[in-house]
Amino acid sequence: MVIYNNRRIRSDENNPNYDFDFEGLLKSGPSLRIFLNKCFLVYGNIEDYYIPDSIYHKVVVFEIALRMHANNNNLLDKNKQEDLIDIITILSKFKNLTPEEEEKLQKARVFTNMVKHFKNQYPSWVGGIKHFLEGFEVLEKHRILII
Repeated sequence: MVIYNNRRIRSDENNPNYDFDFEGLLKSGPSLRIFLNKCFLVYGNIEDYYIPDSIYHKVVVFEIALRMHANNNNLLDKNKQEDLIDIITILSKFKNLTPEEEEKLQKARVFTNMVKHFKNQYPSWVGGIKHFLEGFEVLEKHRILII
């Protein structure tokens, strides 16, 4: 990958350090594809009856997009890993989101955590998905997306 940043061109292979979140996302693609293929070989196609693949995709995009936009706008301390709850608060202020929009993002975060660390945060997957999609619409409305 060839990177141009601050009037500097660099090219490095297999360097885990990166200047931009999107660079890290692009660099992780090939290894994630290998991991996915290995999972398919072992487990086959896994079908979740409660959560469609399209929702899983948006769940992944949700957290990455929030972290990338906060990082790219220099809103976070580079020396510490911020919790998503705080990132949403900081980014909401920066983007002048309404309190209702911030609350929708926080509810979407709760659903994201339910997917990642199943702790029954919502009484049903259907209810959680509804809240998640409302939060994801806030990302779309304010163009807080990866691409």
